[in-house]
Amino acid sequence: MKTQTKLNRQISPTDCTSLESAFFRTWEGGIKHSIDVWEDGFGPLWLMRDSMGIVGIIRAQTWEDAYACAIDELLPDGEMPPEEFATEHERACWEEANSWRGSGVPANNRCHLPVAAHDINGEALEALTPALMRELGIRIQLKRF
Repeated sequence: MKTQTKLNRQISPTDCTSLESAFFRTWEGGIKHSIDVWEDGFGPLWLMRDSMGIVGIIRAQTWEDAYACAIDELLPDGEMPPEEFATEHERACWEEANSWRGSGVPANNRCHLPVAAHDINGEALEALTPALMRELGIRIQLKRF
């Protein structure tokens, strides 16, 4: 029972380490795929997923901080809103599928707009645990400084 508890405990690197990189392997063929990582100083690790798979791994103190980092730095660019919405329904649909990035244009080179797109088919931010890493074939690299 003790082992099961350790497998479900959130991974929290020490304050003297940084999250360098992460990857996972597909089960068919073992192809290695890199995972975007974002470090917000210190704290436990969080996994951001959407309906297509893994979006990234974030190191942040709280779930709220990690979600803000995901919007600001990991989610793909969304659609800029029109000058004026024709109806309130149109506005609600845009707000469901997009978020303004809190930091404006992100540091991530792949993103260029101050708007992030959400996956309305399913998006989740969850604690990264050894059990989840094993299930998804994730490996992380930490660096001591």
